[in-house]
Amino acid sequence: MATWNLWHTLETVRRELDRVFDDSGPHAAPAFRTAFLPGRAARQYPLTNFYEDKDAVYLEALAPDVDAATLELSVVGNTLSISGEQRRLAGEVHPEAFHRSERPTGQFVRQLHLSMEVDE
Repeated sequence: MATWNLWHTLETVRRELDRVFDDSGPHAAPAFRTAFLPGRAARQYPLTNFYEDKDAVYLEALAPDVDAATLELSVVGNTLSISGEQRRLAGEVHPEAFHRSERPTGQFVRQLHLSMEVDE
């Protein structure tokens, strides 16, 4: 039979609180942001890769079916913002006709805090 360890429990709670405060610190997304992807712990959208070489920094964003004309990128200091809109499926499909809808639609905003300032 396993024994209960108060210190282990307190350490687990401390780590969870640290994670919550890290996620809600001054660099986190606004609290009023609606989740673009539904669920208890919705992931940020779009999913990104950010890297650099000696000449430039690069951003790759995974946003399937997003019209490039709706994408906006802006940089202020060391914060990069990506916004756009994922439109509904082409054609006249009424919401009540869906049996399942797992592909998100609507506007999205993603802010990435960079480790350096970037010249826009």
